[in-house]
Amino acid sequence: MLVFHAEYHIHTLYRSQTSSFADNWGAQGVTLFFVISGFCLSYGTLSALTRHDTSFDLATYFVKRIWRVFPPFLIAAIFLFAFVAIVRHMGGRIDELFHEPQNIGEAFGQLAMFDRSGRWINPSFWSLPIELRWYAVFPFALALFISSRRAFFSVLALLVIGHEVTRLWHSEDIARLPTFMLGIVAADLAVRKESALRWSLPGIAVGVVAGQLQGLFDPATDFADRFGWHLACFCFVATVVSDKRFQSVLAWRPLAAIGVASYSIYLIHDPLVTVVENISPDVSRTPGVEALFVSLSLLVGSIFYLIVERPLQRQAVVRNVQAHGVPLAERLLRNLGFPRTLTFRHELFSRVAPSERERLEVKSPGSAHGDVDRERVPNLA
Repeated sequence: MLVFHAEYHIHTLYRSQTSSFADNWGAQGVTLFFVISGFCLSYGTLSALTRHDTSFDLATYFVKRIWRVFPPFLIAAIFLFAFVAIVRHMGGRIDELFHEPQNIGEAFGQLAMFDRSGRWINPSFWSLPIELRWYAVFPFALALFISSRRAFFSVLALLVIGHEVTRLWHSEDIARLPTFMLGIVAADLAVRKESALRWSLPGIAVGVVAGQLQGLFDPATDFADRFGWHLACFCFVATVVSDKRFQSVLAWRPLAAIGVASYSIYLIHDPLVTVVENISPDVSRTPGVEALFVSLSLLVGSIFYLIVERPLQRQAVVRNVQAHGVPLAERLLRNLGFPRTLTFRHELFSRVAPSERERLEVKSPGSAHGDVDRERVPNLA
């Protein structure tokens, strides 16, 4: 994704060229992230279900998700508001994708992740409201998957067909929702220890070809919205969770470190192209400038993680947030007519062999509200 954005900004905006990489592979970084998001959120609950009934605490889940996403985002957005204003005041160059708010209402809209206008101080922020809305849908999608696979896959098929052939469902949310849902399916494969290699490796190739063919028949479809590519990303995740060799590659320490800081890197990397361009207007014509941009993104993103994101996620801080936020969330759920806790039955997962259940170590039922046992989940970050 970093290479994609480097190519896009530098080649397309500054050199007035079209990069083949930007038009193709790099755009799938966010798609892959969406599949991994569905995987990570559902893995803990599905793991617990292999051994006993378990509960899903909606109030705790929503508080933790909001705290995980919003504080780093708000800090990054406010910093970028100031950064763009300073660059413009100094006569620097800001590319057309960066939209600083023109009034208080627009500033509030961006900070609240209201994305109707599609204008963002950081163009990469477009995916965050979709992710946030997925968090709201996820518990019910997971409940549907557990209670009726047939209904789950019927909804998945309807979403894909509705988006591809009608105008009614032609939105980013409908286009991307199947990727999150496929993440739940991938988590189920991992929990059941079912090898997907027989079909997942060929599935990657089929998905890539299907995505390319879809572009030939419907060039107006955004590259990252093509279901063929969504299928390829799902098959990639299914391949990783099915084979320890792939897991060992992704568990390489530098990759794991990038995964830990990935949200911070995502929040601040796009504006760094502007920083580099304003330091030297000719830098975009320098060979290897993409590598400079990627390296700078990793460095600054990691610093942002250490200074901002990690302190916010310390256990003491999170416990304090939960102590104040969960009662409010519970009251809101009750007023909306939702229970605080969803209960899932172990019998629905009885197809897992007893010998496999013994190898699965999970958290207690009361803690299965979207947390992941990081020592047991295959390394996807």
